[in-house]
Amino acid sequence: MNKRGNFILKLGEQSLTMRPTLEAMADFEDESGTEVTTVLQNISTRLPGIRVVLAAVTTGVRATFPEGQKHKAPSREEIGDMIQAAGLNDVIPQIISYLTEAVASDKQLEKIRAGKLEAPAHDG
Repeated sequence: MNKRGNFILKLGEQSLTMRPTLEAMADFEDESGTEVTTVLQNISTRLPGIRVVLAAVTTGVRATFPEGQKHKAPSREEIGDMIQAAGLNDVIPQIISYLTEAVASDKQLEKIRAGKLEAPAHDG
């Protein structure tokens, strides 16, 4: 059962529903080849690359589909087209927030969603 709810990724006029669960993060790490914690630790000096963004969205969207129906999720290519149409620079801050929510404790997540705790910022 998902207690964390969903994360809505805004892509211009469209949106995708993503689920910030640990299972989704494990899939993200497999698909991106990097650890979530490494991505978040490096945010202040380096924005996530295309592979990281695409893996986060693809696995996050796929996590909203029940087992046996994951094949109904939009394909990696379809998601890539949506990201490109929206503009990578508009998507990256949302992905940082999504990854932050996914690894946050339940108490931290409450604070993030209440606006009392922010996702890490990029200094560059």
